Amino acid sequence: MSRPAPTQVAPGVHRLGDHGVNFYLIEDPDGLVLVDAGTPAHLMQLRTLLVGLGRPVAHVRAVLLTHGHADHTGLAHTLQEAGADLWIHERDAAILRDGPRSAMRHARPERSMLPYLLRRPSALALPLQLARAGAFTTPAVQGARVFDADQVLEDVPGAPQAVVLPGHTPGSTAYLFTGRGLLFTGDALSPPTASPTAPDQRS
Repeated sequence: MSRPAPTQVAPGVHRLGDHGVNFYLIEDPDGLVLVDAGTPAHLMQLRTLLVGLGRPVAHVRAVLLTHGHADHTGLAHTLQEAGADLWIHERDAAILRDGPRSAMRHARPERSMLPYLLRRPSALALPLQLARAGAFTTPAVQGARVFDADQVLEDVPGAPQAVVLPGHTPGSTAYLFTGRGLLFTGDALSPPTASPTAPDQRS
C-alpha cells in the first residue's frame, strides 16, 4: 500500500501517516520530536522526510506517545534503538512493556465493540490495515520515561506540557507546545462520525 507524502501543517511541523493513522514530526533548534510513532510500515516515510530535511534518524531526540495503542507506538522500538527517549503516561506504560497485543488487557474498552461493528462493519478496515502494517507484532519496549500528572517535559526539545486526559485509555495524554500554539491530542478528540478506535490528532 502506498503511503502519502508527509504534509507540513505548520512551520516546522510535519504530518506523517496515512488516511487512518496520524503522527507528527516537530523541528526544534534543540532536536527533533515525534508525537506518536505510527506503524512499522511508516518507517520509510519517516526516513524519506528526514533525508529531505538533511537529518538522520538519530536526530530524533524524543517520542511523545499520546497513548499505548498499536497505531501510535509502531516505531517506538526502532526510534528508541536510534537514541530517542520515549515518553508515556505511567498508566499506559505497561502496554509498551508487554507489547501491543496487551492493550486490551491494560486499557480495556468501556463497552463491547461488537454492537458498533455490527452497525458499521466498515470499521473493521482499520484494524485489518494495522495488522498488515505490522502494528500488532512490534517488539515490547522497555525503559520508557514516564510521568503521572500534568507537567512540563523540560528534557524534551520545545519543553511541551503534558496534559493528562484519561478516557480513551487510562493514560491518554495531550502535549501542548505553548510557544507554537499547538496541542496534540491523540485520540482524545475524534469527529462524531469516526469509529471509537480511529486515530484523530488535532493541532
